[in-house]
Amino acid sequence: MNDTIIYTSLTLDIFCLYLYNTHNMRKNKFNRRPQRQKKRDFGPKDTGLTVYVREGNVDGALKKFKRKVKNAGIMEDLKKREFFQTRREGRRLSLQKTIRRQKRINESLKGLGFTKRGRI
Repeated sequence: MNDTIIYTSLTLDIFCLYLYNTHNMRKNKFNRRPQRQKKRDFGPKDTGLTVYVREGNVDGALKKFKRKVKNAGIMEDLKKREFFQTRREGRRLSLQKTIRRQKRINESLKGLGFTKRGRI
């Protein structure tokens, strides 16, 4: 008889521990099953290079459009295609661009003790 009481009290303790853990799991937001977020309606989506004016905010839409055009590289492409450029001209211009960039880097490192062959 004494053994059965110990057994039932042990099962009761385990059951209480189970209830305690499940209650804590319900309270803990990190152990929950992930739920779908509610969709918020912000109006039509800006896809590609289209920008919608929301709430009469033309300045914001213009700013967003300029950023999209800049990131897409449309203006650079237009300037590059304005005149025909041979391969030789392209190589010559890229070499000049590299030389200018290197001169600018050398000028900025001049006072720091750097030379052409490395650090002094």
